[in-house]
Amino acid sequence: GSASGPVSASDGALPASAASAACRSATGGAGVSGPGGSGSVGRAQRSVARDAAERSLLESVRKLRAVQAGHAVSAQHAAEERRTLETLLKETREAAAQQAAFMQMELKQERARRVAAEAELQKLQKANELHVATAEQRLQTQAATAKRETSVLETQLPE
Repeated sequence: GSASGPVSASDGALPASAASAACRSATGGAGVSGPGGSGSVGRAQRSVARDAAERSLLESVRKLRAVQAGHAVSAQHAAEERRTLETLLKETREAAAQQAAFMQMELKQERARRVAAEAELQKLQKANELHVATAEQRLQTQAATAKRETSVLETQLPE
């Protein structure tokens, strides 16, 4: 059977009902002889009953201690598992924080590259607009010069 509660070293004495039940069990249900029975037979039966009760109690104590040891081992394994999981969680959080910092740095660098590329594009667009404006002005000047020269040549031609 199983123990119903903790057993200590001071629990050596059995209650009267337990001793009586153990005695009946050990003597095949005959019980302990009363004051009218033979003394040596009664003492022998009580001794057998007491021995059986002690063996039963020792077996219960042994089983209880085995269960307690099993619980202690289970608790130790659970604590080790908890520590392992806590370590894994800590490492995972650290890795995630490092990854987030790296990605933040990359994002910052990408933004800086984009700003630099936009500034370069604006610079090139302004240079192109200035070049186009200068070319247009030169062409207009050349066209005006060509027109004046044409007028001068037309006036010099004999009619």
